[in-house]
Amino acid sequence: MRFSPAMRNTVLQATTICTLSLVYTHYVGENMFDVVTQNEAFSHLAELWVNETTTARAHGEHLEKMQKSVIPKDEADNYVMRTFNETNGTTWTYFVPKNETEAIDTPKDNIKESFYGRELPREAFICFILTMLQYWWLIGLEKILPARPRRRDVPYQGKDKVEESEDREEEVVKKWIAQGKVNRASLNFCNTFLKWVLDSTVGMLWLFTVQHVLRQLLRLNSPMSIFSGLQSHLMFSFLGVFLSVTPLVRLLAFVVVPAYKQILFIQFIQSVWAVFTTQFLRLIAGWAVNTEFMQEMMVNMTAEYEKDPQKHRAWERNGREL
Repeated sequence: MRFSPAMRNTVLQATTICTLSLVYTHYVGENMFDVVTQNEAFSHLAELWVNETTTARAHGEHLEKMQKSVIPKDEADNYVMRTFNETNGTTWTYFVPKNETEAIDTPKDNIKESFYGRELPREAFICFILTMLQYWWLIGLEKILPARPRRRDVPYQGKDKVEESEDREEEVVKKWIAQGKVNRASLNFCNTFLKWVLDSTVGMLWLFTVQHVLRQLLRLNSPMSIFSGLQSHLMFSFLGVFLSVTPLVRLLAFVVVPAYKQILFIQFIQSVWAVFTTQFLRLIAGWAVNTEFMQEMMVNMTAEYEKDPQKHRAWERNGREL
């Protein structure tokens, strides 16, 4: 059954876990490195870095405007002069057309959207769709490449009516195994490995593609830009998966968990792992920033920036050119 009670329960439970994980990740992300940012040496260095970076960027932008404002003498009456004073006392002069309005660009993508009002409902809906699709995908893999051979010589028990659903079937098999009526079939390692490879490649490919397309559609972006950024999304998503416990968790699910509960198991373990990693990184960051080595390094960097800010600008300019 495509929409069996087992399927509905599993998908709803997995979606709930995913939604709670999103809320937790958002909350922790807002305050994860407070112990670092509140450190006196780090906050002083960060403030200096931001000020120098902002000044360097403004310097480059206004220098570019000056280079573009060389105008013919016969058109001078159509331009007005603008000046910009830097924090170090330097004054830049450039010209713009009289009818030009120097408005500050506010792209839609730069406006931070409400998490509970827009981002969370959108991501929860995407999680629901992806969970449902993954449920069918995992069931299909199990039917094509069963982890254990299906026994067809089990005598029919006419007294009890067996429902045709995955959860009921699993309960009956467990009951028969406990009663000694049947022996549990051995694991088919070849099918399990092949299923894991397909899931880690083809499965992840369609999963990340659907995720990207759904996110673009729900953000009401132009249909022409739906696949914009798909390549980078796939690259970073695959990188994130293979640097996490996801491949191991999915392999474990194929071995020990019934197909109709695999997505629930995967989502639960991934959420637990997210909690563990965020708390671990938080503790490590708090410990590292207070070590003598880091404190000394930040003090030295702060003194170097204060002594020669032009050197820092040169480093940033060279980094942009590279």
